[in-house]
Amino acid sequence: MFGHGLWNDLEVDKTFLWWEALEEGMREKSPWLFENNTPLPRLFITPTASGINKPGQFWSTQGNLAMKVFEETVGPWMEQKGVDHLGTFNASIQYNSFDGT
Repeated sequence: MFGHGLWNDLEVDKTFLWWEALEEGMREKSPWLFENNTPLPRLFITPTASGINKPGQFWSTQGNLAMKVFEETVGPWMEQKGVDHLGTFNASIQYNSFDGT
């Protein structure tokens, strides 16, 4: 299970590079997990929606539109890689906290 926070301001290209490096490391350190064409169960979880109290300076990089675009871009990409994807945007959009938790 792999979670993803806001450390990269939802930059899709950075997320793809992060995932490629992560998977390369898993293959290098634990090659037996990828043997026999048995898919390694993996789950990628995208960040929650931002709450209404999120400061305005973050709206363009971490606001709800940015979150939704990120989730809708990264989800299909992960699925192409054989990784299950759990998007949390719709589950957390109604929260009013600073970070949507």
